[in-house]
Amino acid sequence: MYIKKIINYFLLILLIFFIFEITLSYSFYHMGIEKKDTRSTIQRLTIYLFDTLNPPPLITDEYIEKNIKKIISEDDNIFITKNNKTIGYKYQPLLDYSNVHGLLRIVKEPGETNLKKGEIISEDQYSDYQDQYKSDTFSADVRGFDNDYFGFRNVFDYSNLNKDNFIIIMTGGSECAGYSHIKPITYFLERKLNEYYETNLIKVLNFCMNGYTMPYEIQSFVHLGWKLNPKIVISHTGWNDAYNYNLIPKTFSNLDLIYTFFQESWMHILYDIENDNNNIKIKNPDSEKFMSSMISLIDKYKKIVNISGSEFIFGIQPWDKTRGENSLSKNLSEDQISVIIHDEMVEKNYTLFSNLEKISELELNIINFTKNNNSYEFVDKIHTNSDSAELIANKYYFNILENYDTLISENLVN
Repeated sequence: MYIKKIINYFLLILLIFFIFEITLSYSFYHMGIEKKDTRSTIQRLTIYLFDTLNPPPLITDEYIEKNIKKIISEDDNIFITKNNKTIGYKYQPLLDYSNVHGLLRIVKEPGETNLKKGEIISEDQYSDYQDQYKSDTFSADVRGFDNDYFGFRNVFDYSNLNKDNFIIIMTGGSECAGYSHIKPITYFLERKLNEYYETNLIKVLNFCMNGYTMPYEIQSFVHLGWKLNPKIVISHTGWNDAYNYNLIPKTFSNLDLIYTFFQESWMHILYDIENDNNNIKIKNPDSEKFMSSMISLIDKYKKIVNISGSEFIFGIQPWDKTRGENSLSKNLSEDQISVIIHDEMVEKNYTLFSNLEKISELELNIINFTKNNNSYEFVDKIHTNSDSAELIANKYYFNILENYDTLISENLVN
């Protein structure tokens, strides 16, 4: 009898607990407490009652101000800093890619030369020293450029803009970026203008990048340059457009979307597919429309710049016509034939482009550097040496003094 009573009491307690558990679970469901919570009902009830009696503080402005510094991340451009490679292309949102690079070396062992350890020299200087000093004691390592926050070749703080600065922006490809220059064109131009106007407020920013064609120049100005409120924009360009035009699909080129051909080699990275686009393949043999595409792009760029309140200067970059003569031989592969034909197309394109100033309807302030190709020394077909960078800067310098002296003087005074 006694055992039966114990069993009945036990069953009654179990029934009460079961009903209590169901009731609480139903209540928690409607209160939004997750069903997946692994804690017992009693534990959850205790926590719920505690939270109800001691509610957390409301999220106020004071609360945010007090705690924001604990959780805020660094102002770090991870697209540049998280890639340890100093030389090469880096993905950059809204700009496609950046990270200017080129042919510079830093002296490791001066040997018998008159150089100092740590001195920066260009690739052509390095070659000359190697030829002159046969000693094994001279050595210089490849060195990347000192690029800014967005991977362009500047010393510039985008987070601390000075409204008193008179800003000039320069866009273009690797020649403009200073691929083979110890100091780029922008450096010499900025120095000369500041000396002339006896100020340090003139900033010439280098938004040039290896491989950039005009569509990339336009987007770098729109997304980055516009906000800086430049007064003058210079496009020093042409060769990359002439080079890539025949290598992209006709539909792209017909719409003036001249992209950089080597981006096709990134297909295996973007889509994890086998890459078969490393070789030169002519996709659009129609060079006749090249000039109309370039005129359209220049007109577009000029209008955008003018709408922003800036003046526009267009420079046709020089090139070495004497280099890269192709010779035909028997048993050439399709790839070799394609390279030869493409080289001829590029020269035809650029020869046409060199006569751009004859097209009066553009109403451009234009400097045609190809008229004085012999004045510059080249390290390859399109890249000038460091001395020539200063000569090119001189041309822009005198053009600016002639056409925009009043603009600069008034802005510096105000």
